[in-house]
Amino acid sequence: MRSLATLGLAALGLAVLGLAAPGSASSEPATVGSTSPEMVLAVARGPLGAQASCPEPVPIPPPPTYTGPPFWKADPELVALARRLAGEEPARSPLPGIGEMHRALAPRTVLYLVRELDCFDDLGSGGPPDWVAGFAVPASRYGVIRADPARGDDLRSIRIVVRHELAHLALARVTKGSAPRWMQEGYAQYASGGWNWREAWRLRFALLSGSADPLGRLTLSFPSDPEGARLAYLLSYTAVHELASMGGEAGFAALFAALGSGASLDAALRRIFGITEAQFAERWKRRVSGRYGILYLLSRAAVFWVAITLALLWIGWIRRRRNRRRLERMREEERREEESRAEPPFVDGLDRAL
Repeated sequence: MRSLATLGLAALGLAVLGLAAPGSASSEPATVGSTSPEMVLAVARGPLGAQASCPEPVPIPPPPTYTGPPFWKADPELVALARRLAGEEPARSPLPGIGEMHRALAPRTVLYLVRELDCFDDLGSGGPPDWVAGFAVPASRYGVIRADPARGDDLRSIRIVVRHELAHLALARVTKGSAPRWMQEGYAQYASGGWNWREAWRLRFALLSGSADPLGRLTLSFPSDPEGARLAYLLSYTAVHELASMGGEAGFAALFAALGSGASLDAALRRIFGITEAQFAERWKRRVSGRYGILYLLSRAAVFWVAITLALLWIGWIRRRRNRRRLERMREEERREEESRAEPPFVDGLDRAL
């Protein structure tokens, strides 16, 4: 029992960081959306890199039943994978609040499937960081997705990146590029299913340590280091999720249309939801803190200790029942031994005759 209690204390320490998550932090490659201004400069001169080792992308014929954008190009060794991805639902199904993919994207929008993102660096800046799995350049109407098994890019993660970058390209078009950065990244996560509950512990730690950036700061600058970027994506997703809880897809559509017509985010929020941008930021902060903050952790810790107590009681009940059965067997064996000693010795008929 003492060892079980010790185990419970150790488990509680882990629960403080990630109790609500069904697993540890995600090991999936980062899903990165639209580029920073610096990265746009690095790729704006054209999608073909200056490196001699970069292969020429091969055009992929569109699926027979789907002839609109996005159009695909891929490294020669990735042609089969690109053809498969182009025909799957993530690359074709409607986007929440935006609609049909072929209508949401600008004409001649292209997706590149490549093994090396560095091939999209004509200015010699070194390309995007190693942890980036894809990026989009809405002004040039293209997105780039990395497919490199050596870096952990499996089919599931590639599908998420495809959907993520398409969401960036579509949102940029319907809002005419006026969506703030947190909305761009959060919506791409929301539309692609890139949210990972196993990473919720990052939010809890950030809220406890006070390192969670407000929405305004995320709009001005997005972290460039992998840990900071992961947290920024999580915060951005929760903000977009809050928008979804307020108005659903209809709210998305109205908000995007207002931004596309030239309205500021504050004016669009006032018109559609009746709140200012500052009020939305405050509402989002309260919701995130309530769901992932210290009170949430304490409430979940209480649930955890109730569960531990019930588990210990159950284990104790099983042990007592097992001990009772063992004691009953011992008593039965002792009773049989006493009865056997009390019986007279057996003598058969032949012995009596003799």
